[in-house]
Amino acid sequence: MTSLTPSPVSFHGNTLYVIEHEGEPVTPMRPIVEGMGLNWATQYRKLTANRDRWGVVIMTTPSASGDQDTLCLPVRKLPAYLFSVSANKVKQASRATIIIYQQECDDVLWRHWCERRALIEGKHAQPVAISPTLATKAERKPLVDLVRMWVSMAPIGYGPAFRQVNTAMGVASVEDMTVETVQRAIAWVQERVDAIQNAPKALPPAEPDLPADLRRRLSVHAHECLAFASEVHMRSLELGVAGWRLAQLLYPHLSERFTDQLARERVLDSISANRGTAAIDMGADALCHTARLMEGLAGMR
Repeated sequence: MTSLTPSPVSFHGNTLYVIEHEGEPVTPMRPIVEGMGLNWATQYRKLTANRDRWGVVIMTTPSASGDQDTLCLPVRKLPAYLFSVSANKVKQASRATIIIYQQECDDVLWRHWCERRALIEGKHAQPVAISPTLATKAERKPLVDLVRMWVSMAPIGYGPAFRQVNTAMGVASVEDMTVETVQRAIAWVQERVDAIQNAPKALPPAEPDLPADLRRRLSVHAHECLAFASEVHMRSLELGVAGWRLAQLLYPHLSERFTDQLARERVLDSISANRGTAAIDMGADALCHTARLMEGLAGMR
């Protein structure tokens, strides 16, 4: 999607929209608000009162009566907004609909954007199913192993490496990949590994000789550091995804115990462990750099 023309998305009898803005999907909020049975004027004031928090974007979109300004939110910000709506404080008739939006809306919009972008880029001859079968952990293992090899050869950590792969494949996480996407990702990473392996090797300058036993110990330690960093990164990713899903389920129950919105968000942030997993990823990347230094020292002659 390269224009500002909204792309329609069918959702439980209603039509929502996705627009690409600066490389990421945003969605017009009025259809979502009214689809949940909420008052648009009230929610408009809520969103515009704190634009930075919600990431509000005003887009000019075409309509039957001409161009009009449309209030949009980034799809990545949508879950926080949806769970700020307490289903217990609205009319009984709207509660079930609000829960459906909270549980499914952002996933449907994100998948639609990824699939449409892939189609435009020519990566698919046929549209991908709305609910594809995701690859299992065992089916993703060859990709993880190949990324581990790439990281051991290039000046890049596990976190940045997987972010590059996810962006290239149009997914939010390696856990969102289908078997077909995993195969494309493997080919994408393999190209980078081949480029490194086929690059002309410069003759290294003369270095002081190191004892063979010390070189061996450095090499073994470097290998153990890389293996541990890979394991830590993947476990951190799994825990982060699990925490985020638990936070989504927990949010509706927090309104009765935490009346303050900021307090609820702090609880959710702690459960999803976003800060902790980010710190773990930074530590794993630092360990990768240490391992490369070890490998370099082990190669000294």
